[in-house]
Amino acid sequence: MTYATLLQKLEEMSARVVALEMENRLLRQKLDQYIRHYFGGQRNEGLDKNQLELLLQGFSQRHRVTHAREQGHHRYSQWRGTSRAADAG
Repeated sequence: MTYATLLQKLEEMSARVVALEMENRLLRQKLDQYIRHYFGGQRNEGLDKNQLELLLQGFSQRHRVTHAREQGHHRYSQWRGTSRAADAG
């Protein structure tokens, strides 16, 4: 390679570095803006649809477990020959 070719390559790479630094600066600004918007605390905190579904699934599962326990207790009371009302009283 000649000196002129190396000089030209150096100028091209220098220009590319400047362009990449500008792009990097712009992306960092956008990221900072997004972070401020998303985590800023100035917005109204609401439930996401997926969060609500997860919450409802938890309630549904808890209801099934509670219901199963109640059914198990009722069966045990019947097996013993007593009723739930008699157990409570």
